[in-house]
Amino acid sequence: MKDTVVKQKRGAFNLVDAVLLAVAAITIALAVLFLDPFSLGIFRAEEESVTLSYTVCISGVDGVYLNKISEGDTVLDAVTRASLGNVSAAITEQSHQVLRYDERLGGVMQTVPEPYDVWVTVTAEGAFEKGIGYKVAGKRIAVGGEYTLLFPNFAGKGYCTAIREIPQEGL
Repeated sequence: MKDTVVKQKRGAFNLVDAVLLAVAAITIALAVLFLDPFSLGIFRAEEESVTLSYTVCISGVDGVYLNKISEGDTVLDAVTRASLGNVSAAITEQSHQVLRYDERLGGVMQTVPEPYDVWVTVTAEGAFEKGIGYKVAGKRIAVGGEYTLLFPNFAGKGYCTAIREIPQEGL
């Protein structure tokens, strides 16, 4: 009796190979569409140029440093050293009233003389991108965001408490 050996063709292109190739091509196309990995900006929304005014509250500032932030000072991002605008106002406020216990009087609300809160309002040229928000020098500016800022004579960390667009003149 003779054994029959069935030989398969190797290296031939078949229907399964075509399906796998199509799935791979679709996966790559979707990755480019949704992730835009090369930062080409092909699929990004348009940015609109805006003038912003945003306020950052820097808490716990010692009284010695209260006069170190002045109107007109340039504000820099502590990490990138990029300009985030110019100071348009700096308001100092005594920080807190706290409940302190006094043996004679009991619990009494007292104003703590230091530290202070400094509310810095910054005006900057930025951009607004739908779905992203406001950006200044590539840094996202958002209410609640924490920012470490450098001024010519002071550095401090604070939280953004307000943002508003300043209307463009002549529009």
